[in-house]
Amino acid sequence: MKNVLSSILRATLVASALAGAICAHAQEPLQQDDFFPIVFYSYRGPGTLDTPAWLKLIDDVHEHGWNTVNVFGGGKQAKAIQAHAQERGMAISAFCRTLHPFKSGQVPKICVHSPDYEAALHKFLEPRRAEYESLPRFWVGTVIDEPYVDNRVSHLDPAHGHICFPCHCEHCQREFKARYGVGLPEKMPPIKQPALRRQYVEFYNDYWAKVWKLSCQYMKENNPDVLMANTYTEANCLGRHVDYVFSDLLKWAEPLDWMAADIYPYYSGRHENDVEAIEGAMKRSRLLMAFLRCAGQHYDIPFAWWVGCTSSPQETPKGIRHMSYTAIGQGAQGLIGWGAYSPQRPMWEYNPELWEDGGRTFRDIGKIGPLLRQLKKTSRIALLASETESLFATPQQYVGPFYYDLLPAYDALLTAFGNADLIYERQIAAGKLRRYDALVMANIRHVADAAAKGIDEFVSAGGVLISDTVPELNEDNKPSEALTRIFGRTEAALSNQSPLGRRLTRGAPDAFPSVFTSEYGKGKTVLCRFRIGSFYKVPALWELLRSSLQDAGVHPLAVSSNPDIESNYLAGKDCFVIISVNRSREDKATEITCYKPRFTPRYVRDLISGEDLKFAWTKQNGQRALSFAVDLEGISGRVIGVYP
Repeated sequence: MKNVLSSILRATLVASALAGAICAHAQEPLQQDDFFPIVFYSYRGPGTLDTPAWLKLIDDVHEHGWNTVNVFGGGKQAKAIQAHAQERGMAISAFCRTLHPFKSGQVPKICVHSPDYEAALHKFLEPRRAEYESLPRFWVGTVIDEPYVDNRVSHLDPAHGHICFPCHCEHCQREFKARYGVGLPEKMPPIKQPALRRQYVEFYNDYWAKVWKLSCQYMKENNPDVLMANTYTEANCLGRHVDYVFSDLLKWAEPLDWMAADIYPYYSGRHENDVEAIEGAMKRSRLLMAFLRCAGQHYDIPFAWWVGCTSSPQETPKGIRHMSYTAIGQGAQGLIGWGAYSPQRPMWEYNPELWEDGGRTFRDIGKIGPLLRQLKKTSRIALLASETESLFATPQQYVGPFYYDLLPAYDALLTAFGNADLIYERQIAAGKLRRYDALVMANIRHVADAAAKGIDEFVSAGGVLISDTVPELNEDNKPSEALTRIFGRTEAALSNQSPLGRRLTRGAPDAFPSVFTSEYGKGKTVLCRFRIGSFYKVPALWELLRSSLQDAGVHPLAVSSNPDIESNYLAGKDCFVIISVNRSREDKATEITCYKPRFTPRYVRDLISGEDLKFAWTKQNGQRALSFAVDLEGISGRVIGVYP
């Protein structure tokens, strides 16, 4: 019976892969729900090589697992390259260089709030729309690449000669007055004017959001099937000083069909032994992916991730593999790579080992691409990304909570619990916290009243709240008792209290891991008397977080016994998938444990190699749990499917 079922399962997987190949390589329109784009982006563009060399390059790209090619422009050579790619069954992307409403000197130099702006934007976009609509089997186009808003500088950027943020003209003044009843401030209002500060930031974000919405709307008027995307960096995710850039990712993502992102540097300009710098970039990458996933879940749109940006001979040959498995583990449903890997580039910029290992990676991931497109990255816990805290807790020379609190806190949760999502305050106010078992807050002192009400309802109904401080202020920087009521104590009183349920972490100073636990309604609170963001200074902190969550009755979907190996959980309709990623450069092993899966597991299989893995189905920590051993190459990954 086992052999029969195994054969059926294998046939199903093969059929799924073949269906994906048909979708990706047939000449009919793309089936976007099944299509997993692996995009070759060549920034050199038509004209940099002769046509035969370009066609040879496309053949090489196709052989190495790419299924989509970005070749911008509408000239004769560009069309020849595009046609050749499509003969190979590849999709075409117009990803960058084409739709940049704020990165071109040709953009209309007119205020967004002017009654003439929409017509001027349409005139600017018309040639681009015509170019997109001439491309069959088209994947996605970019509205704007790496948006950037500087609140401190004049509206007219002298270096580029175009409007890139509110210009404080008569139209801006009139719009701000009509919306808020006060005049538009000349610069960011101080913290002592919290309401005006929020309005000012909102006005700037809405300026950009309107441009993107109008651009997408115009491009789709005559071709509703055209998919639109933006490219984000960490600067768009609470990543800089609020006076420098404040970007409302949830608002900006609303009109899109796809999101994409990249982060600099990854291996760019890094020697392969520069391990600390590369891992630092990987940590930032994982958090930025969590931001994209948060916005994607909010609007039910996927995101793609850039997996490399250079081909230096000094780079580790596994660089693309490392980033690619990290990306799909974090929920990316598409991969994009620079054309710098091209063998057509000078030899000192071309790394044959990197190119070949990247090809192996893309071919392997492409086999299961249709399955990956159907999976959803899932977690039982969420980390608060607080816009309110960002407005108040960002002093001069401070580059934002992205680095100093969210980054180490998120990384600690991944190590402790395998999976964690981000959640915004407005999402909590809208009731989206109920999909989780626990909420974690790292160095949060301000919580908006509406979010505090949502947290109260969440804990009262049985949720778990973990924090390293008691937030006692609201969005108006005024005292609020909402969270002190939930925790049952104030910050001032804590210094005189004895820890309840005190727990020590191995190897940590005695004074480090004091924890207060209490009950509220049907739920529980865990108040840590240490900064969760101290994870990099005190690595053992992840053990305390794991035990605190499990003591509170919250168990991981999938967790790795080895802190160097990730255990990413993605849910499917009839299965779930674990994507394990070895962050270390040494080959390592781990034990993956999945608590309380929604079905009794029957088969555990490596979906790329086809190898069946031995597993145990036992009780652990009082819960039914699946466990299995995994061996992984250094900075590589494996994709493990679990089926009933």
